[in-house]
Amino acid sequence: MINDVPNQTMMAIGDFIFSVSTLEYQSLKTSQAWRWANKDRYGRKPAKQFHGPGAAKKTLSIAVYPETKQDFYWFDQLQQLADKGEPYRLIGGSPSGGVDLGLWVIDQIERSDAYFYEDGTPMEMKGSLSISEYGEDETQ
Repeated sequence: MINDVPNQTMMAIGDFIFSVSTLEYQSLKTSQAWRWANKDRYGRKPAKQFHGPGAAKKTLSIAVYPETKQDFYWFDQLQQLADKGEPYRLIGGSPSGGVDLGLWVIDQIERSDAYFYEDGTPMEMKGSLSISEYGEDETQ
């Protein structure tokens, strides 16, 4: 799969490819957290115990200004992918053809339509895609 990703690919989750010629994202936010558990202690403040890294999260901001019929269905395609309830391989684009970022799940999709034609067709569709690491087991 990694070698099949075209060089023009910004990122791919499963079979869905983000690129300038399909659907591109305007910004990409990545966050990482670490898990600390509170351990209550009698007569003192709770102590913290490190439980390891949390799952990384990415949020892609998307804006679509429909020019073709296909442009109206990008968010629907992402929703269909999310509805399957499966982890997907995330491939980050690079000049060499792609970097395997592991398995990720779709957590949330937001969409907002604006500036409508008389028949209710939006001239602008904006939204975001939130994904997080699946947490696959390491193989030894």
